[in-house]
Amino acid sequence: MPMPYRFSRYHYIIIPLFILCSLLTGALKVQAEQQAMPAFQLQGVKNSEPINSEDYKGKVLIVNFWATWCPVCRRETQDFIELTDLYKDQDFQIIGISVDKGGEKPVLAFMDKMKVNYPIAMATQQVQADFGPIVGIPASFVIDKKGNIFKKRQGYMKYKQLVADIEQLLAE
Repeated sequence: MPMPYRFSRYHYIIIPLFILCSLLTGALKVQAEQQAMPAFQLQGVKNSEPINSEDYKGKVLIVNFWATWCPVCRRETQDFIELTDLYKDQDFQIIGISVDKGGEKPVLAFMDKMKVNYPIAMATQQVQADFGPIVGIPASFVIDKKGNIFKKRQGYMKYKQLVADIEQLLAE
């Protein structure tokens, strides 16, 4: 007569781990689903043209939340100016959304000093909530041509990584 099967002590570890991995794999699949960029319309600074997210469909887009008093934001702005020049003839755009509390005046001075060559708007609580939570700046969102968020980033985005992301999304 065969002996009944007995669980070894390893089975008590392996089976729960297998179940946990199965659950996590399902959760990762849910996270991998693409999230659409929130629609927004903001007035550009200097009473320039309104910035409407619908106008950028079909383009690779970087939406960047920043402030004039943020040293990292200033460094990133230099990269964004260069990227705007580099990809000016392609389906690419950067939109800066300032979270400065002092209104447009410091933003306009910063734009003039840095020679910013991409559209800037002032953030509203609604747009921050829609993209949010924006817990720190800079906060950037890389958007693909279909209008989906490809990457979210709190903090400085390295230039080489930005170029690699832009190139990948432009090729799609």
